[in-house]
Amino acid sequence: MSDQKRVLCSSCDIYCQVLAEVSYNGAARIKATDNAPFRANICMKGVHAPEGFLHPDRIRFPLRRVGERGSGQWERVTWDHGLDDIAARLSAVIAQYGPEGFAVSASPWNLQSDNGVGRRFMNLLGNPNWMSGVALCAGNTGAINRMVYGWFPYPDYTKTKCIVLFGHNPRKHSWTPVYNSIRAAQQRGAKLIVLDPRRSENASLRISGFRCGSVLMRRCAWVGLKLSLTKVFTIKTSLRGGRQGLKSFALA
Repeated sequence: MSDQKRVLCSSCDIYCQVLAEVSYNGAARIKATDNAPFRANICMKGVHAPEGFLHPDRIRFPLRRVGERGSGQWERVTWDHGLDDIAARLSAVIAQYGPEGFAVSASPWNLQSDNGVGRRFMNLLGNPNWMSGVALCAGNTGAINRMVYGWFPYPDYTKTKCIVLFGHNPRKHSWTPVYNSIRAAQQRGAKLIVLDPRRSENASLRISGFRCGSVLMRRCAWVGLKLSLTKVFTIKTSLRGGRQGLKSFALA
């Protein structure tokens, strides 16, 4: 016997709609949703997520090291004991070095583990040394979008006639809904332009593209591209001087 529920996959920050089939012995299976517009939005990370949740080596309780560092010797403690121990250690650090004497790195965006409590905790201490995976991933994108648009705009892939990927490479099993939306837009005639230092998967499927070896050259290519786009999106760019690191992809 099993029970099927509609859930959101949190393996990345897109949160695809999927179906979770859970049996009474705890085993789970992730399947594509039966909602037609979103049926293709499922990736390997979502399908294999139950393996991580149900893995026998998954840490489910607080553990305290009892042996030498690296010895792998641990003992299980209660949540209260673990939190009290951490609080005492952090208090000692603050007493000796001040509130900026330590740093915290977390990734609550996907995990939904504290809903901002960790960041608020650091604010109350007067400690700015907090970072997350966003700082290494979408932080720059988020900052620019917030300054230009107010926050994260989402492209209207169903109506646009031209898509530009600027150092971005959505793939079938990474940013899956974006990948599917771009492919659907291309099928109805939208043009795809790619600027990337790599010969990415999307670069092989574009109408036009530039391989740019530096941030500066990508900016130059983008400016030249905007100046040279015609009504049929034909590139007629010719950059003279500072060509190093810039090559025009041969059109497919």
